[in-house]
Amino acid sequence: MMRNKLKTFMILPKETKYIYLEAYIALMKGRLTKTQSNKHILSSFGRPGSETSVDEEVDKEAVLKVSHAIHTMADNAWWESECLVKAAAAMTMLERRNLPVTLYLGTGKSEDGTFVAHAWTRCGRYYVTGAEGLDNYTVIMTYARDRAGKGENNETNAT
Repeated sequence: MMRNKLKTFMILPKETKYIYLEAYIALMKGRLTKTQSNKHILSSFGRPGSETSVDEEVDKEAVLKVSHAIHTMADNAWWESECLVKAAAAMTMLERRNLPVTLYLGTGKSEDGTFVAHAWTRCGRYYVTGAEGLDNYTVIMTYARDRAGKGENNETNAT
């Protein structure tokens, strides 16, 4: 099975290989971040309590490629790559492309009444990760990075 996946990967176009490798590394970084303290995790997401504009024009093709690569590679990662890991990977990849991104954290209840949490990302008007079942969650916090990748804990000084 692994051999077939490797064969398939090797025949992909170079551009696709690069973005898949980038997604795999971003997912790994997201998974490692998840093992850190909550304070460290949250501070890495950007400006707390803010959102980027839904109306901001973004490169739709780039956003869709990032989304596809993250979902494809998450399905092939050997570590847990659920919503928060995917959202962290999306933040990393979109920031590299100088695209604005908002990460949402939400809570809700499952069908059996248990408490559940979810994370998802949006770039412009496009949901990048975690779009499934959004109506079931109440947003409890947002984190934003604008086009310059600026968030509260990673702002740069303009001189």
